[in-house]
Amino acid sequence: MLENHRKGSRGYSSLFAYAVHELKYSEPAAGRRLAAMKLLVSVPEVASAIETGTLNLSTVCAAQNFFKREETEQGKTYSTEEKKTVLDSLKDKSKQEVEKILVSLSPTSAVGPEKAKPVTETLTEYSSQLKALDPCLLKTLPKAPRRGFGSRGSRGMKGPWCKQGCPRFSSFIKENSQTQSL
Repeated sequence: MLENHRKGSRGYSSLFAYAVHELKYSEPAAGRRLAAMKLLVSVPEVASAIETGTLNLSTVCAAQNFFKREETEQGKTYSTEEKKTVLDSLKDKSKQEVEKILVSLSPTSAVGPEKAKPVTETLTEYSSQLKALDPCLLKTLPKAPRRGFGSRGSRGMKGPWCKQGCPRFSSFIKENSQTQSL
């Protein structure tokens, strides 16, 4: 794919469009490959690590996204040697271990931005990463109508994040455990 990029994208507007339409990769798969290619340009040793299996495509993509966010959001540019050091620490690690290592380096850059996904013409689903909060603060969030909250969703409410004996926890459960019928 990198060789095709050097020659041009064979009439496509971008290498991403070429990867999706000509090579038939899904959009996420094409994005991962392009992120890995960008990192390959600055750290060519990544290719051999991918070939040997000590780094996988998802890890390389996570590292490239991390370096990019560090530069754009934090103003920190990693040298080639610093990138190699980070990548060495990510070798033979699971996805969760990679995330923990990147968070330890820079919590702000390791977490991606909020995402908005259209659900219907009038509804949009937002997802975001939150810092560990006192769950009792959940009461201050605006309430959204919930369908079946008391039936399936309540099992996960009794977690390590708040003790069952907490009076605010009990009132939160009482207020939100009523199932709404649609």
